Amino acid sequence: FILIMAALASNVYAQTPTVKQFQESAMALMQQGDFTNAMVALEKAKALDPQNLETIKNISFCFYLQREFAQAIDAGKLAIELPNADQQSFQILGMAYKSIADYAAANKMYKRALKKFPDGGVIYSEYGESLLQENKKEEAIVTWEKGIELAPSYSSNYYHAAKYYYKEMNWIRVL
Repeated sequence: FILIMAALASNVYAQTPTVKQFQESAMALMQQGDFTNAMVALEKAKALDPQNLETIKNISFCFYLQREFAQAIDAGKLAIELPNADQQSFQILGMAYKSIADYAAANKMYKRALKKFPDGGVIYSEYGESLLQENKKEEAIVTWEKGIELAPSYSSNYYHAAKYYYKEMNWIRVL
């Protein structure tokens, strides 16, 4: 009897999806454009582990893809408050802020991100884009060049800088 109960208990446990499985399912659903079911999977993952950074980032990104920017921002704010928040956490929140043209909030958040990730190539790239959208061209190019200096392997800063110099017809800098 005890062996049968132990076997049944292990079967039930083995069939319970994990946070990682819910996340993988949600990512597959998002790629298919099924955001409703992706969000269901992500909410189940969050119920299992409410402080899981990947889950919260994915929730924010799913809202972003649905153009539900207020919810994306709310989830993004939760993500960046976690002690293990990474550059992508700030990137997703920044994309949501930029989508509603709240450049002041985006730039404030990027400055905070740069304190945590002083050599964050992603952050410099996104921050420069935000500055450019605010028509602060000179600040944007300084930001991208700083990103090139501190994160030379991150290519987007080179792309944005080259594009900037092309528009300025500064051919030497483009090269």
